[in-house]
Amino acid sequence: MKLSEVESAEAWFVKHGKKAIFFGRMLPIFRSLISIPAGIERMNLVTFTLLTAAGSAIWNAAFIAAGYLLGENWHIVETYADILKYVVIAGVLAGLAVWIVFRIRTTRQKQSADESEFQSVA
Repeated sequence: MKLSEVESAEAWFVKHGKKAIFFGRMLPIFRSLISIPAGIERMNLVTFTLLTAAGSAIWNAAFIAAGYLLGENWHIVETYADILKYVVIAGVLAGLAVWIVFRIRTTRQKQSADESEFQSVA
């Protein structure tokens, strides 16, 4: 990763970190990982705890309500939760693939420009 990308990610988290923590607690995979940028950016512990509690409460309340309403058919919730998990994983992998392709293209273009500049100087 480039330093500029890290700085951009930090700026994004400073601007959107509270929303990221709140909604991140409702998304598989991100639920566990969202604490890392919060720690890196030294988010206020009370704010982090409140956002975590609120986001987790909503997520858990939805599952509790679904389980209560479905009774013995609660396994239906598990099916949809698994689908959501796979949708999130697919989205993350697609985003990662796009980022990798972009980085490769950018690197190749820069190398090509550097080679052209070198040849014109020589």
